[in-house]
Amino acid sequence: MFMFKQLIGAAIRLGLFVAVLPLAVIDSSSAESVHVVAPDRSYADLVETIAGAHVSISIVRPGSNSVTTLAQGSLVLCSGTHADAWLEGAASRVGPGVTLIKIYGPSQAQGGNVTFPWYDISAITVFSEAIARELARREPASASRISLNLARLLSDFKVIKDRIDKIRHDYAESEVIAADDLSREVARQLGFKVNGPMNHGRQTSVSPMDVLQHAVERREGSIFLYDKDGPNRSIQSIAAAATDSGLPVVALQERLPTRLHYQRWALRQWNTIHGALNEAAP
Repeated sequence: MFMFKQLIGAAIRLGLFVAVLPLAVIDSSSAESVHVVAPDRSYADLVETIAGAHVSISIVRPGSNSVTTLAQGSLVLCSGTHADAWLEGAASRVGPGVTLIKIYGPSQAQGGNVTFPWYDISAITVFSEAIARELARREPASASRISLNLARLLSDFKVIKDRIDKIRHDYAESEVIAADDLSREVARQLGFKVNGPMNHGRQTSVSPMDVLQHAVERREGSIFLYDKDGPNRSIQSIAAAATDSGLPVVALQERLPTRLHYQRWALRQWNTIHGALNEAAP
């Protein structure tokens, strides 16, 4: 209980929160399983880790007939970003019987731009606790198992947080080249100075890709960060050129790879960043 209060207090101080929005009171006393609907496999992995058995999970995408997937008693998980607004809207159209749990990062809580909550371990911690509470409420007989699974997951999250803190400590205020929104988000979370294209959507005399290319050529950062899952293929060619020039490159991922649990994937991402910084160090 003490650890739980500490984690919630830390989340509040960081400006993070999870909204749990019951659209109706649900009587789940006779339910055989909880039906979970989410837009991405990352959510499904968290639920499976926390719940174990007794959940069925549907992954829905924009443009799919998600309303037919949602039903009375569904638990809908999504981010507080604009990207998942369609799923929140679909949940509201189903009517009574749906519970919505959303994960927020600081800028969402303040009405800001889209961020990448899967890289925010504090947000993920609070989100996971909210999921566990809702699952235990629906499945009281499984509450002790859910609590144990959550404790194991939070222990893994602490390892990730410790790694992030280690990177901040070892490479405070490092200069890095960040190619896109995801890499800038990660670099800022680490307290790094970010170089690279910063003015997407604005009229400038130099294209963002030219700015990025020049940053690599001039070695304006110790490492090069980019979103491997991003839509801009030109960035990948610049990343290849950076590698050829001897500049350490980190290919970040937006999506959880198949057959890899979230906590292992997240730790691998941060370890890759730390390894690149170690490689670049004099």
